[in-house]
Amino acid sequence: MKQHMKKLKIALEIRRNIVLDAFGKLEGATISKPKGGLNAWIKLPAVIQPIKLQEKARKNKISYLPGSACFLHEPNAHYIRLSYSYLSEHDLQKGRKNSSKSFKKC
Repeated sequence: MKQHMKKLKIALEIRRNIVLDAFGKLEGATISKPKGGLNAWIKLPAVIQPIKLQEKARKNKISYLPGSACFLHEPNAHYIRLSYSYLSEHDLQKGRKNSSKSFKKC
């Protein structure tokens, strides 16, 4: 069991780093390194509306949860939540490429 947990931890760190790298390079976006959990929170520039970005992202086969669905008292928050635990490294790399396309279209 310890060996499995060690492998799982490494796999999740790799996936997390792919997401951090992808969104850390997008102009105006701020991403915080998760201190636990399996989600990355990205703060978008004020000029990008999370719902509009979501429409563009879906066309590029990217799915995320807008922050407005997670923040009770901040419905206009410019955040998105990405989960990186389920997808393979290969799929996350594809999403990394497509995320920049979505950002440019907004």
